[in-house]
Amino acid sequence: MFDANGRLLVSNRRYGEMYQLPPELLQMGTRFQEIIAFRARQGISPIDPVAKEALANPEISFHLSGTSSRVN
Repeated sequence: MFDANGRLLVSNRRYGEMYQLPPELLQMGTRFQEIIAFRARQGISPIDPVAKEALANPEISFHLSGTSSRVN
């Protein structure tokens, strides 16, 4: 879960496993864009269009975009 500024509020072990994140990116306050950038560097391309846009534009206010970041 991220706050209105795109910073991580809550995570758990499963979140880290699902997204293949190192422990340092699971700390409260980590920016969403940092997580997406890490995944891109690892060759894990974000499928979610909101994540793609956040990677391309770190200043984006993804939380105001009106789109869901949930993939069904």
